[in-house]
Amino acid sequence: MSFTVSISARGKNSAQGVGRFLSQHYNKYAGKVDSVFGFAEHCHLYGGRPFNGRELSEDDVRWLQSSSIGFRIPMQNTVAGKAEYEKSKPFLEKYHTEGNSVILARKRFAEWIRRDFPLYHLEASVVSKIGSVDRLLGSLDYYDTVVPDPYWANDNIESIPETVRDRVRLFINAGCMYKCPNRVCYTEFSKSNSASKLARGPSCSSQISDYRHIGTMYDFDIDRFLQLGYSKFKALRENHFGTGY
Repeated sequence: MSFTVSISARGKNSAQGVGRFLSQHYNKYAGKVDSVFGFAEHCHLYGGRPFNGRELSEDDVRWLQSSSIGFRIPMQNTVAGKAEYEKSKPFLEKYHTEGNSVILARKRFAEWIRRDFPLYHLEASVVSKIGSVDRLLGSLDYYDTVVPDPYWANDNIESIPETVRDRVRLFINAGCMYKCPNRVCYTEFSKSNSASKLARGPSCSSQISDYRHIGTMYDFDIDRFLQLGYSKFKALRENHFGTGY
C-alpha cells in the first residue's frame, strides 16, 4: 500500500537547504514526503516546541512549493487567544496557498482559520491529546486530519473506524513525549512563544513526577499500520537528548 510522510525540520539550520536536509536525514522516504513542518519567521501562535530561530528559510518554502511538498505550520499554541490570532493574520496570509497546512490544538483557531484562510489544510496536533475514538471522531468536524495520542492510538489502532483512517496521521517514531504522563512542556512552550504570556510553571514532567525518558527514540511498526489501512504518517529526527526534534 502506498503512503506519505510528513517530515520534521525541527533543529534544522535555516542556512542548510531543505532539499539537502531531506536527503541527509530522511532519504529512506524519498518520493513519499507530502509535507515538511518547522518554524519560519516568528509567530505568536507557534507551539509544540520553543521558537529559538528560523528553521525554514524563504528559499526553503519556495523549494517545497516547487517540489509539490506542503509547508506545515506548527501553530498548536494552547494559551494564545484572539489577540494573538489577529497579530498572526499577516503571517497566515503570507503562506496561504493550496497544499500548505496548519497544525492546531484549539478548535477556535480551526474555526477562524477555516473562515479566513480556506486554502489551508487543518490538522489536529498531538498536543490536543486525542485519546479516544469519540474525541477523534468529534475532532474531524473541525479538522481535515488528526494526529491522535500515540500512546493511546498504538494500543487501540484497530478500534478507529476504517472509514476515517485516511484522515488519521500516525507517528512512525516518537521520543520522550510518547510515554510522558503530563507533557507540561507543551504549555510552557506555548507561553514562551506567545507575546502576552510568561512561562512560569515546570518545563518538564520529570520535575513533578517520577517519569524519566530512557534516552532513545521509539520506533513503531509501520507495516502493521499499512495493513490496517493507514497511509499518512509523521517522522521525527533524533536529537542529542535521545528524543525527537
